[in-house]
Amino acid sequence: MESVGKLLTNTNEGGTNEKKSAQTVFLVIFAIFTLIGMAFAGWPIPDSGQTKCYNDTAEIPCPAPGEDFHGQDAQYTTNPRSYTKLDAGGNDLSDSAASWTMVRDNDAVKQGVKIWPR
Repeated sequence: MESVGKLLTNTNEGGTNEKKSAQTVFLVIFAIFTLIGMAFAGWPIPDSGQTKCYNDTAEIPCPAPGEDFHGQDAQYTTNPRSYTKLDAGGNDLSDSAASWTMVRDNDAVKQGVKIWPR
């Protein structure tokens, strides 16, 4: 354990502290394993909702297979988000309702998360 402590507090020739670098590596690895764990535990990672495609410099129409820049996030829908508008009493409203009090995350409900008591 002493060698780990030395590694985390070691300085290089420029005098910068490697401790921050080691902490960053740890956080990245932790985040990766957390996401993998969520995926295998039955908690799907939600779709990003991205709807636009881009080339190197600007927005473009989404390209067809085989064209440059094909395969962008906007071209795939995986685990789309689902929400329902609710009135003050918790009753469902239509998607076109102009006014609502709260929103229910339907994906969380599918996973067994209790949003509020009924």
